[in-house]
Amino acid sequence: MIGIVANEEGVSLEDIEVRSRSLRGEDGLAAGIDGYGNRGQVRNVRFRTGAGQFFWFEGACDLSGSTFENAGVALGEGNHVVSFNDFSSSSLILAPNSHARAHSNRFHDSPAGWPAIIIRGTPGAAADGPFIEENTIRDCLSGIICEGPGTARFRRNSIERFSGSGIYLKLGASPVFEDHNRIQAPLTPFSRLLHTERDAFPAFEETIFDSELPAVSGGYTHAQTGLYIYSAVDFGGGGRSRGNNSFGHVYSVPIADIPGGGVIKAHNNL
Repeated sequence: MIGIVANEEGVSLEDIEVRSRSLRGEDGLAAGIDGYGNRGQVRNVRFRTGAGQFFWFEGACDLSGSTFENAGVALGEGNHVVSFNDFSSSSLILAPNSHARAHSNRFHDSPAGWPAIIIRGTPGAAADGPFIEENTIRDCLSGIICEGPGTARFRRNSIERFSGSGIYLKLGASPVFEDHNRIQAPLTPFSRLLHTERDAFPAFEETIFDSELPAVSGGYTHAQTGLYIYSAVDFGGGGRSRGNNSFGHVYSVPIADIPGGGVIKAHNNL
């Protein structure tokens, strides 16, 4: 039912492989670890499950150089560092209440299943974070989902070839996308580069949105729609963004009624 159970201070896992026999996610966890508030290490570990989960409940985790196949990774409260990992048909789930940093990870090969990065929950003491930087997301159902209040910051991430939404924001999410994030090349004409629900309040600066579709015979064709905006968004000039966003081949932007007199700001863009 559970591959690894650890209830110790400063847990470390190195150079091991965990595989499950079952393809059913309800059969248990790949690993359940309670670090008891101390920093632990997970290095060069391979998790291959049907649809299992890797949970780190408390304390901080340094997760690096590891591979996850069909295994969701959920990290609880703590200033985690998640770097140089490979997520195949897998998700990384972070709480929006710490200065956790996820950088230089690769997410791929889940166009009909897993979103890549999920920021979920209620915020704690930290006003900023987590920080999501220099990750590559390709061929996933969705790139980034933020749900619940909190100010996650995204920098220099690349999201492409998604079948759902490149970015989906809801339940009071107020992330900041800054410093050259790129959302491009959706897989279908009905994929959404950006989808915001009515209570989200994101900001975008120096972000590239491009809805060109990879054509079956090579080259590119054009998507029918790109952005679905149902909330106040700062694309520049609203106090949280200086603009400098680029909208390439985004032909249709359906905008619904925005509650509370919210305003979409979009100054100084291409």
